[in-house]
Amino acid sequence: MKVFQLIAIALLCFNFLSLSACKRGYSSESSTEPTPTPPPEEQDKEYHGAGSSWELFVDEDNNTFDLDRRSKPDAESPDLEIEGNTTELSSDFIEFEVTKTSNTLQIAVGDLFYGIQVGEEITVLSPNSAEQDHILFLSRANNCPSLIGANWVVHKFPATTDDNHADGHFGIYSYSPTSGTASVELGYELSTPDTSLDGLVVSEDKCDTDGVITSSNNRIYFSQGSSAVLELSPSEDDIDKGTNTQLLVTLEKKTLSAATDFDGKHLGFLKNTSQQDGEEVDLVNTECTSGTCTISFISDPENGDTETDTYTLVLPEAEINKPSAGFVIGTLTNASDEESTIACSVNNAYGGTSKAFFGCIGYAPGDTSNFTHLFLVSE
Repeated sequence: MKVFQLIAIALLCFNFLSLSACKRGYSSESSTEPTPTPPPEEQDKEYHGAGSSWELFVDEDNNTFDLDRRSKPDAESPDLEIEGNTTELSSDFIEFEVTKTSNTLQIAVGDLFYGIQVGEEITVLSPNSAEQDHILFLSRANNCPSLIGANWVVHKFPATTDDNHADGHFGIYSYSPTSGTASVELGYELSTPDTSLDGLVVSEDKCDTDGVITSSNNRIYFSQGSSAVLELSPSEDDIDKGTNTQLLVTLEKKTLSAATDFDGKHLGFLKNTSQQDGEEVDLVNTECTSGTCTISFISDPENGDTETDTYTLVLPEAEINKPSAGFVIGTLTNASDEESTIACSVNNAYGGTSKAFFGCIGYAPGDTSNFTHLFLVSE
């Protein structure tokens, strides 16, 4: 896996680049012939996502990155700027090493964090010390999608639920570029996955040239395909301050034919909210055979060394495409044999690649008051 394939879904352009190089548009040298937008693999690697508003730019030629955080997408300047180097590790993770930071109290020079990526759609970054325990799910910027019918899973829960938040833990999402309507069509609870919950209209605005919809209390960070990050909040004040926001990630769905569809080795991140602050997220590798997956916790990201304790993820064939296409309802068991329900959206050819991608939400094993979030991509 190439270093910059890992970053294919990130954020907006960084301040050291000219804005014109970051925008989709027309050639300034011709008034009659538009310059076609190149395919994503030929564009600069820019990504964006919520929680606050993050922008990532990766320079593939020099193996460097810039990661900016803003309070909101249209904020004039970042409140945190990070620069550094990227390295593709033998474990297939991408390592991000910080060489410059605008706030050494939040993140220090020499700090490391890690990423995974699939195709030209998604980049997922492990937490950095500026926002501990927060996995950054980033979609490829400067793209507006065509008609979308996708799955969604909760990425972050709000402090207090509101009518403007989606009901349930996972469900179905749609977007029409013609009308601009983006909708959580329905949701499902982990405890009662056979019963659908009412959806809500997230936005009726059009996607802008950065690949973002910004409405009064919601934001959507699009990629070119079905992947997106939705930030839902009760009010404009809440979303501007980043308080009481709910984050959903939408994932390209594909009807599965058998549990063997996702056989193989995968790597990524597991977040368990029942763990202590600063220790909720682990790097993991996973091997699946006929719907049974062994999850090992990585102790050395550089070479992929693992700890002895493992989790077991079971996604049985009898549960594929339930309660709807691309989902599998299964179980997650920890090293103490405590079990929980988990729902995974699985696609074994994500974004037109040969890579499988898992986006999962489940209860924490043995603790239904907390949750497990799992994101995996094929090695």
